[in-house]
Amino acid sequence: MNNQEIHRKIVNYIENVMKEKSLTSRDLADICVKKTGKMSPRTIDNMFKTPSSTTLSTLLKVCEGLDLNLNAVFGIINLSILCF
Repeated sequence: MNNQEIHRKIVNYIENVMKEKSLTSRDLADICVKKTGKMSPRTIDNMFKTPSSTTLSTLLKVCEGLDLNLNAVFGIINLSILCF
């Protein structure tokens, strides 16, 4: 699996968590600002449009905003690859 595929899987996972929590990009950006500092809805939207250009810093902030551990997300993605 290449870097683009990994980015896409992480972003897809984040998108699913947002849907489960009924969060919009603006909602998530607001949460991230409160927990981690600066984050704009545009950054969140760009993450979905071009996952491969998303920085590790953005992924970490988004995961923190969603109360996710990025290492755990990697583990879930790795497990899904091994099982299918």
